[in-house]
Formats: sequence, C-alpha cells, structure tokens
Amino acid sequence: MNKLSYIYGVLCMFLLWGCNTIDLSDVGYGESDRLKSSDVKEVLYNASEGCWITECEGREFFFQFSKDGTVILDSDFLEQAIEVKTTFATSGKAVELTIDKCNVHFQNLSSEYVDTKFMITEVPAVDATRAEESTKLILVGVATGRKMELHTVAKSYIETKVAPKAEFTELFAKNLLDNQVICDASGNLIGYYSLALAGVSDISVKIVTLENKSGNDVNGHTQYYESMLVKEGKVFKLETPVEGIKALDGNTYAFKAIDCSGETVAVEGMSGVTFISNKDAVTDFDYVTAGKEFSFCKEQNKGAACDEIWECTKGSFTDGGTIADINLMKYDYGWKNADCTQRPLVIWSWWFANLAFRSSEPGANIRMNNVDKDWIHFTNLSGEGETCGGGAMNPNQVKDMNAYTKPLLDTWFNEKGLFVIRYDRLNVAGDNKFYIYLLCPDTGATENGGMWMKMQRKEE
Repeated sequence: MNKLSYIYGVLCMFLLWGCNTIDLSDVGYGESDRLKSSDVKEVLYNASEGCWITECEGREFFFQFSKDGTVILDSDFLEQAIEVKTTFATSGKAVELTIDKCNVHFQNLSSEYVDTKFMITEVPAVDATRAEESTKLILVGVATGRKMELHTVAKSYIETKVAPKAEFTELFAKNLLDNQVICDASGNLIGYYSLALAGVSDISVKIVTLENKSGNDVNGHTQYYESMLVKEGKVFKLETPVEGIKALDGNTYAFKAIDCSGETVAVEGMSGVTFISNKDAVTDFDYVTAGKEFSFCKEQNKGAACDEIWECTKGSFTDGGTIADINLMKYDYGWKNADCTQRPLVIWSWWFANLAFRSSEPGANIRMNNVDKDWIHFTNLSGEGETCGGGAMNPNQVKDMNAYTKPLLDTWFNEKGLFVIRYDRLNVAGDNKFYIYLLCPDTGATENGGMWMKMQRKEE
C-alpha cells in the first residue's frame, strides 16, 4: 500500500510539472495569502486602454499593456517607442512581472533604474493623492531594489506628449540618429561623433577626432569638441561649429551641421568621408555582454596607439623584465579568484610574471553617464596591480612595470573616460579583423592632445 501511495504521489508530481513550473518559494502560502498573476493582469489591462505613467528623475515614462501579453514602452526622451513581451509568475506571496527590454528607455537615467524584472506585492486601490484620481501600482526592481510607481493615465495624454517625436521616426528607422564613426576615403579613422538625445529640443553632439595639430604628430592625438544642436527640418546645426580639424590623412575638415535629409548621414564641412553606425559598440566590447578578450602591443605588432602608449608596450621595464603583451577585458591564466566581469587589464612580461588590474566592480555598469551610449569609465580597483601568471614578480619589479606603462594606465583609468569606437566593417586593405578604438577626451594629457589605443579582438 505504501508503495502504491508513493507511485501515485510521483505521478501527481509529474502531472503538476507538465502543467506548470513549481515555484518552491510558494510553498506554505494559501490561496488567500498569495497575490495572483490574474489579479495583476486585471488591474493593468483594465486601466484606461492599459495606459500607465511613471516619473523618474523629472522624466516621464509610458506603458500601454495589452491582453496579448505585450506592452508598448515610450518616454519623453528622444527614443523610439518599442513593443515588447511581458510575462507574469508567482513568487512567494508576490507576482513577478518581466518586461523585455524595459531598460531601453530607462537606460537614459542612472543605473539604479535599469531593470527588467519587477515584484508586485499588492493590488492597488484608487489613489486620491494625485490631482486626478488614478490607480497606483508599485513595482520594485528585482536587481536594483528601486521602487517605481505606475499611475493610470489617459492614452490621449501619452499621444500628446510623444507627438513631437513623430518627425524623428524616419530618421531612427534609417539609423541616421545613430552615433557615427568617421573615416577617410582609404578607411582610416578620422574620428567619431555621438548624439545625446535628451528631448526634441534638447539635442547635443560630442565629437572626438584623431588629429595631427602640430604637423609633426604622425600618429595623432585626440581632440574633443561639443555643441548643442538646432534642428532645422532634417538638418541639425551646431551652435558652436568646429573648424580646422587636421586629420591624419593631411586634410583639414570642419564640422558645422549634421544633414539627415538623405538616405545616409552627411556633415557640412566633411566631404569625401564615410560615416558608419557605431550602434552597440560597447555591447560588442564589454566582456559582460560579449565575453571576448582584446589585446594590443608594439612588441607583437597588434593594434596601434598614440606614441606615448605605443612605446610602453614594448621594451624592458626592469633588468631582465620586458613587455610581452597587453590583454584587455579577459584573463584567467594563473590569476587567483579571476573574475572577468571586472574587466581586467593585464600586462604580460616575457617570463609570464604578469600584473592584472581589475577595472570595475563585478558586472557593474561602466557607462559614463547612461546618456552617452558609447562613453565608458574604468576604476582602478587593484592599485599597482595583482601579480599573476606562471612567473614571479617582486615589489620593485611591480613598481617598475607600473612606472613604465604609466601612459597606458593613466589613459585606461582616466577620470574623463573613454569613447568606444567599433572598427570592423571597413575591410581596410583586406584586414577582416575586429578592432576597437578607445579615444580619451582628456586633451590636456599631452601637449598634442589626448591619448588613444586600437585593440584587436582575440577570436576563440
């Protein structure tokens, strides 16, 4: 009899598993204690056409939920509205709501708002604290712990608020409002510009170039410019135009206006150049999202850099100690408690006694401000570095390597950050390798301007 009871119990378990996934956190809660997904759905869908609003850091974000399990996300930021999927699941007494790509609009705020999973602990009542009575629903980010208040709103209000963005729809669809890489006719990098799209009347541009300002700086240094933009139709004019951009190809360019009236972007003052979208450059570079390793150094003729950095990636930093390679974003050879989500910079020596510099908290957001999508910042968490590899390095050698590679370390950890430029689509001189440029906007770093480096992705 006991054996039959056991078999019956196992069959019941399999039948339950086939119907739904068992959430062990629900064990011990009765139906009256637990908030149900159906309760939350009823509140979301029965609002005025499923429309909700939340205010964060003075900006408005909009949600329109549909019974088919989708939601349209929008905001008063100059971002496209997107339609994504939602899922609901019980979690203890609460309901977990997942909104795919919810961070697309919230990524323009600080990192504490970037979340896609939210806990809902109670069904709301009418909120009479607002000017007009509405329903309030509280969501708490699973990853961030941030509380977000959703309030019902009329669909007409959302339509009025986002209407000014309609004229940008075509420009987004053609990728004309992407950040752009600028190259000369031979495919050599001239520079890059990024748009900060805070709102329809709040658009600015940042420009980072590689220039030979002195005429004797063959490999160039970075120059940095920024300006507000004034929209005239599909042309965005710089309030502070840039003149005299002395590129490494020997030509002089200007940057006066961004023309988005054609099928491809054009810049007044830059004829004969090529513009290439830099979309997702940080995603392709960051170990957390790409899982790749990059390297560069003069010793092995991989990549490139401004003179100061290039010279410190070859040669002897101490008696018997010479530079062998520079690895970036990933390293696990003889490194105790290696964690590549901390984006390490590792300097190799020829006897495999190496220094690793952890460059972020594990998996942290490395973007400089969450508005400029290609601007990142690293923090030196390891001081003079952590010894690793198969050899040994004494304290004096550690100091010598730090001193020898100072231009590299100062640039990697520069407080003004680095702009990430993807350089993989140009097929320059038959070179199909994937490269990333890091351009530092700290133009006071040298008498010629800021420093830069070009690194090559190591394919697995």
